[in-house]
Amino acid sequence: MVFSIDLHSMKRFSVACAAWAAALMLLVLLPLKSFAVDEHGDDCAAAAAVLLNSTTPGSIDFGGDYDYFTVDVVEAGILTVWTLDSPSLNTYGYLYDANCTLIRENDKRVTNFAFWISHYATPGTYIIAVRHQFSNQTGDYMLQVEFTPGTVPDEPGYNCETAPPVALDSSTEGNIDYPGDYDFYRVELTGSGVLTAGTVDPSIDSNGYLYDANCVLLVEDENSGGGDNFEISTQLVQGNYFIAVRHYRYDLAGSTGSYTLEVSFNSGNITDDYGNDCATAGTLAPNSSLPGVINYIGD
Repeated sequence: MVFSIDLHSMKRFSVACAAWAAALMLLVLLPLKSFAVDEHGDDCAAAAAVLLNSTTPGSIDFGGDYDYFTVDVVEAGILTVWTLDSPSLNTYGYLYDANCTLIRENDKRVTNFAFWISHYATPGTYIIAVRHQFSNQTGDYMLQVEFTPGTVPDEPGYNCETAPPVALDSSTEGNIDYPGDYDFYRVELTGSGVLTAGTVDPSIDSNGYLYDANCVLLVEDENSGGGDNFEISTQLVQGNYFIAVRHYRYDLAGSTGSYTLEVSFNSGNITDDYGNDCATAGTLAPNSSLPGVINYIGD
């Protein structure tokens, strides 16, 4: 018996098999998140609507997943959003305005792994985003949205964009008007020197933050000023900076009160033996030692 073989057909068959094998391999190697069910939107435009005074279940379905929600506020009041306690999920939360401009972000309440954000909201649309604290983890959560209507004298600004200016070498009276309130101030430096900011004899346990001109956090402090006072002191160059004040226990009812913010500036080039960050770090050889000096408060 004699058989004939069409080599051209065999070649086409081999190529077809190789193509199918490559396609199957691609499906196997695709990230699982491509097939994960994501029950809520992944950005501001796709945010799922939730109601005020509601509880909504959610899930971080894959590593790096964000869940976005939108809520409408029809009158002024305190908007508070948080996730209920979950031992399996460490949440990080964001609050945006209708233009998807960040208002506030938070990674946890003082005592647990649930984020907690409170903001004095005027009528409009607000967007909430939830993610896992760690980009490679997943889990379920319950989003709580609470609203208490009423006018609150929220002064000064609530973020870098709304921060009023304060003068150097000045004292400014302020007040934490509601739990979760942040007070932002802007200070302008016309030259290099050491900026010091802190509270004096407040009726609150204050926390303080210093941001650069782009609202990137530089330094934060809780009680370096003694007692319940924060104090931040660091060498800076010419430019605009922002100072924020809040109550340490921002997630508890009654976490309000007055404070006095003091801002001072020592201009001039300050002697500093080593750099203030990774980019300007001094060099240390292995198995060696070097003398160092803390040249100013906060160095």
